[in-house]
Amino acid sequence: FAPDGKTAFVAREGAISVLEIDGETIKVDPKQAILALRPYPIDISPDGKLLAVANSWGPNADVGSVSLVDLSSKPYRVVDVARTPSVSEGIRFSPDGKYIAASSLNGPPSPTASPRYKDHALLTIFAVSGPTLTKTAEAPLGKWSQGIAFSKNGGTILVQNMTEKNFSVFGFADGKLTPQPPLALPVGAPAMIGTPQRWATAYAAFVTS
Repeated sequence: FAPDGKTAFVAREGAISVLEIDGETIKVDPKQAILALRPYPIDISPDGKLLAVANSWGPNADVGSVSLVDLSSKPYRVVDVARTPSVSEGIRFSPDGKYIAASSLNGPPSPTASPRYKDHALLTIFAVSGPTLTKTAEAPLGKWSQGIAFSKNGGTILVQNMTEKNFSVFGFADGKLTPQPPLALPVGAPAMIGTPQRWATAYAAFVTS
């Protein structure tokens, strides 16, 4: 949702659909569809001016990217694209909107004999400067990493690891990552997580095993 609650964005095959919301009435705005390639997660900057989209190519999503969309004026348009190791199943703006974090599979879903196989996913940090993305840091995760959450002050990042059934934990400052001990889950495997903009509460969803 946009901060005003009157616009929503939905990732679908080939595009990001834009929904106009007026009370209980919801309609698609066909003129504002945002082109994307096999988009997966999306996120809006805290000020509502930018949309981040994770794209992927290939049958195994071997190549990925993050595209940055300018929402400050219509028609909406892509203003920058940055490469990621592969499809990103998690993407999140920092609370101040100055950074984007993306968790990318990076090869663990491939067969172990495949040249594309790697035994860990990757967390990539991009600085957001106006319409430009610049990679500032990267760090290994678990074998199947998904949702991302920042702490309220942006100084901590959590990333969910399905296979290991834990959270990777990082200290974060000035675009750099500092690994911390992982946070184990007693039951289930984490699949998605969200932190509300107003920071009243935080929620996590889990796939039970």
